[in-house]
Amino acid sequence: MLPNVDDQAALAPRWPASPFPGLRPFRITASEDESLIFYGRNRAKDEILARLNSSHLVFVVGPSGCGKSSLLKVGVIPALEAGLLTHAGANWRTAEMRPGDRPVRNLACALAALAADADTNDASDQFYEILRSDESGIWLAAETLAPRAAPKPLLILIDQFEEVFGSQISAQSESKLLLELIVAFWAKPHPNLFLVVTMRTDFLEQCANFPKLADAINATLFMTPVLRDSELKSVISLPPEPYHGMVEPKLVEAIVKDTPSEIGYNPDHLPLMQHALSWLWNDAIAAAGLANSPPQPDAPAPSQPIVLTHDRYMAHGGLKGILNEHADELLARRSERERRIAQVVFTRLSERDENRYRRSPASATVLASLADCEAAELESVVSVFADPNVCFLDRRPSANGAGELIDVSHESLIRQWDKLRGWADEEAEKVRRFRELAASAGQWQHHARSPSFLKRGADLAVWRQWWRSENPTTEWAKRYKLNRTGKPAAAEPVALSKEYLDESHKRVVRERASIGAVAAAVLIVVGVVLAAIPVTNIKTEKAALLTTRYETAAARGIDLINSEDPNLALLLALAFLAVC
Repeated sequence: MLPNVDDQAALAPRWPASPFPGLRPFRITASEDESLIFYGRNRAKDEILARLNSSHLVFVVGPSGCGKSSLLKVGVIPALEAGLLTHAGANWRTAEMRPGDRPVRNLACALAALAADADTNDASDQFYEILRSDESGIWLAAETLAPRAAPKPLLILIDQFEEVFGSQISAQSESKLLLELIVAFWAKPHPNLFLVVTMRTDFLEQCANFPKLADAINATLFMTPVLRDSELKSVISLPPEPYHGMVEPKLVEAIVKDTPSEIGYNPDHLPLMQHALSWLWNDAIAAAGLANSPPQPDAPAPSQPIVLTHDRYMAHGGLKGILNEHADELLARRSERERRIAQVVFTRLSERDENRYRRSPASATVLASLADCEAAELESVVSVFADPNVCFLDRRPSANGAGELIDVSHESLIRQWDKLRGWADEEAEKVRRFRELAASAGQWQHHARSPSFLKRGADLAVWRQWWRSENPTTEWAKRYKLNRTGKPAAAEPVALSKEYLDESHKRVVRERASIGAVAAAVLIVVGVVLAAIPVTNIKTEKAALLTTRYETAAARGIDLINSEDPNLALLLALAFLAVC
């Protein structure tokens, strides 16, 4: 019996539009299956499956850019759905979550997505209450979704687990609760539920602060290995073949050389490589006049194969050069206002924590507010950088489908696009400086606004110039939790800091007026004394010398008064009077 048309459509390969995804991780959607262009990870995939065969929790860790998310989304999950975890079967239900700003709420949403024939919002609320009310909440939720009596395997992928330590968390209690729920599940796993967690290795230190979590990670850890040269060659050369394309062997060797493992390993090389290959592919099909109808595996081959060449790769600066040229060119094409909006957007979505860079997703509403633009203006900018042929920005629904979250597609963009890294560094310095100023203002308030704690002189001038240049706002401060002082009675830090600088300036002006008047009076007295010196032949030369010195001191005193440092003017005048 032949399969019907619907069955044939379901079984037909869903080839992606391009053989290379660019900066973002590989993924599977309703229209595209990027497992068809995913190579080089069979060894790692098999090892994770082996761990899932013996444990219901696996922590997949590795440096940013090593391909953890792609390995799971288009490697491990399709393997599970193909029945390769034999004791669990092939009838899997899977869901994915990121901690975001509300980790437990987002876990509840992921659980609700696994519920068959249920209102997602109602189910999410119910699971949220279960998770909040019992430390075994994950186990109880799993029992509701897939009772032990009927083997129906469930998988939840908790991606970007390091977000639980981020500044975007709206309530730290949610982060702590998620950690406790995972530890409880590790101690007592449900037979039908599996959790796979991805995390950057540079956040293992934070995990060590929670002993039980550290125990769970030690027992379930999978360290994502770096691709070997042979695996890397397949990642580069095999994806274009079904698309009637090829990569020059010389280019393959050059990229392998530019992405070394062992001592020379750089975690950004893999995403930079995918972006460079994607850019070279689009460049090649445009040169062939096929931009409007790119070659596809299920379409007739073009008259000439699409060839990615070593010369084009080198002419545009290799891995990093291609990224910077592409990003700078996109930005340069925007209007001046659009470039300003883009700077606000990328700066908001990027964060530097000490010397570590990471993403910080935000809603379109927040971005429009920060950029002081209309939704349509924001969309005109975001759509350019989120285009499938660019993939610098990622868009996804927020928890419960309430609006849209916009995110940088990968941390490597922050580190390797020179302009964005500069913006992130400038923003980090602005945050550091504001915290320093807010601390001084807090001390001033704590000591009953004593004038002794006000700034003055050159220090005040520098801070006033900084404030005029940076213009910190309450909305900006909320992003970094700078609007929190920990004391309910304390003033809002942005307003308090501005008042602190204003009061410092007012005090200097008052001091300048009073002390300056005294200094001026002393200088006048000196002038009178000099005028009273008898002019004789013997003293004429001395009088002329003293007069010249007086005029110089007077001019210097006036400069000091006008430069808001009247104390030095007074000291100068008194010293000169003593000499006279």
